[in-house]
Amino acid sequence: MFLKHILIGLIAASILFTGCSKTQKEAAAGKSPKKNVEARGKAESVPSARAFRAAAYTDSSKWTKGINRIEKKQFFIIIGKNDPLPVNRGYKLKFASSGEATVQKVSRVEKPDKSFIFIAVDKDLDPTGDGNPNPIYIKSFQIRPSSFSRENNWKNGVSLKSTGTFVFVLPQSDACPLKIGDRLKFAVSGDAIVKKIARSDGQGPGGKFSNFHVTVDKPLNPDGDGGPNLIEVVFAN
Repeated sequence: MFLKHILIGLIAASILFTGCSKTQKEAAAGKSPKKNVEARGKAESVPSARAFRAAAYTDSSKWTKGINRIEKKQFFIIIGKNDPLPVNRGYKLKFASSGEATVQKVSRVEKPDKSFIFIAVDKDLDPTGDGNPNPIYIKSFQIRPSSFSRENNWKNGVSLKSTGTFVFVLPQSDACPLKIGDRLKFAVSGDAIVKKIARSDGQGPGGKFSNFHVTVDKPLNPDGDGGPNLIEVVFAN
């Protein structure tokens, strides 16, 4: 019952992943490869949910193993039609040859049975060393707690009654980006480990959304750790 009372407030107050909304606006701007990519391309298998590969595609004019030879900071992947984006703007990735890079732009182009995802990072990539089949690991990204507050219950998205619990909001179509055992870095409280995640879906003026209630293994500071402070999610790849 309590969740029903806060759903609309949360969606109005929340801030999504860094760049999520911009990604949706930019998706229409992405350019798909030539028709033979569409004919040959298929959703790529990946080592885990936190790693993926550039598409296994090479042509004579632009692409080598899924890496753009002309715009060297760009690569593309192919995922299932209804699969969520594996990355967004601000994600830090680790390439086999080029090392760590930060995602600058993500565009999605839909096809009848799959999706092309075009990703640009902040450094030039090596088609041989970074392209397919080399894995690309997600190293870290940031989330931001909701700014929702209610006297004696919530402050800046941090629960005042449930120790170590905060809430953030994403579009309902997005997969939960966190797992039990993930390490988070809070602005004031520092490192903490995710112990519990609860998801509740709803719909408000901004559309369909999901509240993610996350509990970590230490108390949190509503002023220093809550919204608009960022929380870094760090992987040990």
